[in-house]
Amino acid sequence: TCFVVPQVHRDHSNEAVLTTSWLDGDGFSTLLHADPARRVALGTAMLRFPWTTLLHHGQVHADPHPGNFLFLDDRLGVLDFGCTRAFAASTVDGLRALLHAVRSPDDDAVFAASVALGMVPDPDRIDRAELVALQRWGFSPYAHDTFTFTPAWRAHGQRFSAPTHPNLRHLAFPPDWMWVQRTFWGLHAVLTRLGVTLPTGSVVGPLL
Repeated sequence: TCFVVPQVHRDHSNEAVLTTSWLDGDGFSTLLHADPARRVALGTAMLRFPWTTLLHHGQVHADPHPGNFLFLDDRLGVLDFGCTRAFAASTVDGLRALLHAVRSPDDDAVFAASVALGMVPDPDRIDRAELVALQRWGFSPYAHDTFTFTPAWRAHGQRFSAPTHPNLRHLAFPPDWMWVQRTFWGLHAVLTRLGVTLPTGSVVGPLL
């Protein structure tokens, strides 16, 4: 496996305290100075972990800041499970449908998947083209076999939250969607710092 989770010691834990084994590994600052091959391998593990838990188990570790990861030789150590979210099967199916749509040229499918997820309270008031553009931007890493997360790519997405954007007051963000955003947009921000090309679509495609 490419993931390591510290063992829980239940006899030293209770409702308020979680005691786990100590896990040794490098911090994120060390990874930033590692050779590109190691950054690719561990960056790929950082991608695979949340998509596997979401699409196969309906749950995410929703706090992907660098301090919650340790980097072993070729494995990802995951810490701090105080911020997790479990999703209903219908939500996971909806996210799976959205990913399939974004990976296709079918804009109608992207819009329909967004409506099914509860993001569009009134379809008649939405700029459909802009909503499709938002979803294609946000999930564009997974529409290609490989992708390089860059500051320029992240900056491009800022226009969707501009005060003058036509959909700003007409989109809804269901609670589950907010957790998806927290998990993956936060992860994307971390991956931007690695400066390597990752096999994004090759990771997510088989999980779908």
